[in-house]
Amino acid sequence: HDRVLRYLLLAPVVIILAIFSIYPLIYALYTSFFNYSKTTSKITTFAGLDNYAEAMRLLVEEKSALKVFVDVAEG
Repeated sequence: HDRVLRYLLLAPVVIILAIFSIYPLIYALYTSFFNYSKTTSKITTFAGLDNYAEAMRLLVEEKSALKVFVDVAEG
């Protein structure tokens, strides 16, 4: 009897947690594999790992630009 009551009291918390934290994470992972139109707010085409490759390329460029800035600042 106590065991059932514990699960009944815990159920709303688990449901709210799933809705507000787990679902957005899964949806973000899913949409990261697609191209997204900011003007229409719609997923357009499948991009595969291209979005991740672009993110890594930009990260490398950013680190390179920061290194040049630091080198110039140090004189």
